[in-house]
Amino acid sequence: MVLHKSLAIGDIHIPYQWSYADSTARGAATGFVASDVGRLARQLDNNSLWMLIGYSPITWKSAAEGGTPVAHASTHNVGGGDTLAIDAAAETGSLRTLGTAATAACAGNDARLSDARTDSNAIHKTTSAEISALTEKTTLVSTDVFVIEDSAASYAKKKVQVTNLPYVVFGANVQTASDATRTTTTSATYGTKITITTGANTGTYLVSWTCALDTTVKAKSAKARLYNSTDATVLSEQIIETSQVTDKLGAGGVAIITLAGVAKTINLEFCSAVGGDTTGCQYAYMTIWRIS
Repeated sequence: MVLHKSLAIGDIHIPYQWSYADSTARGAATGFVASDVGRLARQLDNNSLWMLIGYSPITWKSAAEGGTPVAHASTHNVGGGDTLAIDAAAETGSLRTLGTAATAACAGNDARLSDARTDSNAIHKTTSAEISALTEKTTLVSTDVFVIEDSAASYAKKKVQVTNLPYVVFGANVQTASDATRTTTTSATYGTKITITTGANTGTYLVSWTCALDTTVKAKSAKARLYNSTDATVLSEQIIETSQVTDKLGAGGVAIITLAGVAKTINLEFCSAVGGDTTGCQYAYMTIWRIS
């Protein structure tokens, strides 16, 4: 038997088993047997090659795309500027780029730009007006999410829920207490007028309070304060002095407290500055809300 390498050029057989004028002729071909599976057919109208991968039913798979051959300058793996010398977009049907496949022992490979996949729904950082074209949601709910880049984690993509955004936190967990009636005392020891007991919340909170104080003797003093009775801490305090028995002078203030998951009881309290004199407190109001 003569080896292929010893044959003359005209005696070497062609690599395909059948040839057909076009896809219609190839699709109409019959008479294949099991041993034909894996053999190639040439489709003459576009010079494509097809492999028979099934004979019952008859099934073809593209083995090589067709097209009009184009002569290119030789490209060498060590020659500077070889790839740049190739004619741009000269090949019919698609533009090819040359590369090296590491999984094929660095054999030369090509990739068609037409093989690339695109996502029409993707947001591109250099394309204008993509986000403004999206459907708007005008009423947010706590479970809505945003995509962010975390600067503390090398700008990794993460999500954040609406409920955790700072503007949602501000003003959360609002509580109020009020009493417009007049309450009196002659004691120099503080007594409670109104109270707020917080939930087991976390965060920084602003507490504001106000009331009207009076005394039954002119030129006497009265005191009021905001008091954290859980921690025995005075948060805010004010002293007033009346010039007339009929005076009702306003007292009030604000304080900032930090909650760490433990409930706190906050009182608005008042008393006589020296004791023995009747002091009245009315129009008392207190509120607390989260600011961060």
